[in-house]
Amino acid sequence: MEQCLSELKLVRADLPQQETVERPEPKLRRVVLAVDSSGSMAARAGGETKIDAARKAALAYLSTVPDDVDVGLVVFGHKGTNKQDGKAVSCAADAAETVYPLGKGRKDALAASVAAIKATGWTPLAAGIDKAAAQFSPSDNAGEQVVYVISDGVETCGGNPVEAARNLHLSAIKGIVNIVGFDIDPKERAALARVAETGGGRYIEARSASDLSRIVQNEIRNTVRATKATIAATTATTRNVIAASAATTKAVICMNRIMTKEVIGVNSALTRETIAGRIDSGFHGQVSQLLNGRHNRIRAALQAYQSAVSAQSGAANEAIEKELEEALKPPRPR
Repeated sequence: MEQCLSELKLVRADLPQQETVERPEPKLRRVVLAVDSSGSMAARAGGETKIDAARKAALAYLSTVPDDVDVGLVVFGHKGTNKQDGKAVSCAADAAETVYPLGKGRKDALAASVAAIKATGWTPLAAGIDKAAAQFSPSDNAGEQVVYVISDGVETCGGNPVEAARNLHLSAIKGIVNIVGFDIDPKERAALARVAETGGGRYIEARSASDLSRIVQNEIRNTVRATKATIAATTATTRNVIAASAATTKAVICMNRIMTKEVIGVNSALTRETIAGRIDSGFHGQVSQLLNGRHNRIRAALQAYQSAVSAQSGAANEAIEKELEEALKPPRPR
């Protein structure tokens, strides 16, 4: 019987640690940068204008994007002026524009589009999210298609960015909206954070140009690490489930083979001895009772083994899930 109960060999997952990602993310397939080009982005933050800092951050981000990821660029607030007489143009139906459609392998052209961004008008944030969403297609997994909005303020054209983000996230696209708030007025942080929350994403605050560049560059690296961590954890837990299933299946087959062999052997012997007149029916019944008792003990041992294997596998996979959760935690404040 002991040869049927093999030792369960489980695996652990080697998970890379994260810097800022708070949840597991699947493999990134498409990303659209939506850059706020409203007039307020022409203001200076530190030693340069906010739009210059946004351009540099966008270019740095693009340099880290894996070659198999489609990248696009949307700008909003780049028409009209940020004066009252320029609002109608700035907030018109075409207030957001796709200046670079989703695609691969054309980073030079995309960089030229980024360099051409100018800050002029109001802030049609909802239109920017809608324009980015229009480039995506239905997906089975949330997080494969992501919008990164770089903005220094809230909606000023009467749109509803919360609704736009929610619609994208809850649609068949299952897109994610992340907001990188740059030099945000404290009164407006909660509004932008709400947009990101309803879009299934994160609100990330940048207080300076260098902060913005660092945050944006970290995003792809963290997405890649999150993907690797999730894949490693999933692979390990799957292997453990398979190992537990294989061990219990082997035990069931092995135990059943033993019991079947014993039943056949004992019954054959009893029949032979009974025909020969060497034993009577009473002895036959006693032997059958003893054999049933032995098989009940085998079944109990098998059940205990199955429970132990399930518990070991469950504990190992629970530990992996906790390690993954720890790996994806944001950094502690410095």
